[in-house]
Amino acid sequence: MKYFFIAFGFFVLSFSAMAQEQGEDDPLLQLSGAVLTGDSLRPVPYTHVVNITQGTGTISNFQGYFSIVVEANDTILFSNIGYRNSVYILPDSLPDTYYTLIQMLEPDTIFLPEVVVLPWRTVEQFKQAVINVQLPEDDLQRARRNLALLTLKEMAMNIEDDPGLSSDLAIRNQQSYLYNAGMYTGSGQQAVVGALSNPFAWAKFIQAWKNGELGK
Repeated sequence: MKYFFIAFGFFVLSFSAMAQEQGEDDPLLQLSGAVLTGDSLRPVPYTHVVNITQGTGTISNFQGYFSIVVEANDTILFSNIGYRNSVYILPDSLPDTYYTLIQMLEPDTIFLPEVVVLPWRTVEQFKQAVINVQLPEDDLQRARRNLALLTLKEMAMNIEDDPGLSSDLAIRNQQSYLYNAGMYTGSGQQAVVGALSNPFAWAKFIQAWKNGELGK
């Protein structure tokens, strides 16, 4: 039993030394950061962050934040649809076990060739459609058609009765009847009423009164 504990102790010390030696040679690092646009500094969500050296990768979240385990001198590829790919190489020596990175991506404009969609399958169908095309009427022809007497008469006959207009007309007729009730409606009375409602007649009357012509 004593020899078992001695052997187990030597195994633990050897494993710790190997792990420490390997850790000093290739220490693991935590690479965290955000992916932003280079023109407006807005986050680029769902960006592919690939460690080309180690063959691992991750995807940034909706705010563009990402986190991945890397080693020194690893090559990191950032790619997203609509943006140019960007590559970042980690330094060969880092003082801490974590590293923060703000990666910029430039928009990538893709120019596609022009596509013209036509409703005709062949050139012959297109020619036939051009021959049979009906040119639109000009403004003068449309005005003449709209002002035709038959068209206006038909439109007037198809106009529906408006309750508001009918009620207003009835009220106006009743007011006119009550206003003229008990009055003489001959030509002389009409002339007097017309003169009283004529502003030019009132102007002549006031001018004559100022000139003293009424006394004469």
